[in-house]
Amino acid sequence: MDIDDECRDNSPLPFNIWFFGFMWVLLHIVVGAIFDYYRLYLDSLISIPLPLSMPSEQRWQVLSIIYFFKDIIFIIIEGVAIGGIEWGFLNRYFVWSKWWIVVTIIGVALSSFWYSFTQNFMSPATMITIFFLRETVKGAAFGSFQWIVLRKEVYWAYLWIVVSILGGFVGAFIVIQVNLDGIIELIPVSYNVIIMISQALKRFAGETIKVVCLIMLLYYSLKRDQVGMEVAHST
Repeated sequence: MDIDDECRDNSPLPFNIWFFGFMWVLLHIVVGAIFDYYRLYLDSLISIPLPLSMPSEQRWQVLSIIYFFKDIIFIIIEGVAIGGIEWGFLNRYFVWSKWWIVVTIIGVALSSFWYSFTQNFMSPATMITIFFLRETVKGAAFGSFQWIVLRKEVYWAYLWIVVSILGGFVGAFIVIQVNLDGIIELIPVSYNVIIMISQALKRFAGETIKVVCLIMLLYYSLKRDQVGMEVAHST
């Protein structure tokens, strides 16, 4: 019996793929919206009280250190939130799933540093190009580090890197196509609300692409292992 041929037979996964995919996308949108809300509305409200007698240069140095560690803490929290969501879906099927949160935190950290670095080159002329680079490199960072875990669990794990990059690119394309000024003229909401909507659309597209690939990888790998065990028992 050929295992690859046998894997083409229809066999249900141990979960409802529609519910799995819907919840994966929905939770990423909700958690992403929470962090977007913090960045747009709450981050600027956080103030660090320092003595007025402190010299301005020293004040700047202290604030730089404080905000650096604040960003690090935020990165860890965001990585734990995103990685925790995905771990909740994968821990039943992956032996190495405990490392998923760790590699996701690293992906978030690299993405944040990349965002800060590219900000230095942002201008009206380069804005679209920089945005595409941001999202595709972010997808590559997430996909590459998560691949470290995924390659131990599924066949063709390299496809996760490909779809992560593709998801970032498609998401960036959607955001670029959203006419923020035109929407604001039609809907009396703030600019930040429209940004959050565009980010939600970006996540919807990107995570939909990724979860479809993930379900396919899980299906093929689980089916292949199942058939392999049946072949081994029959010989």
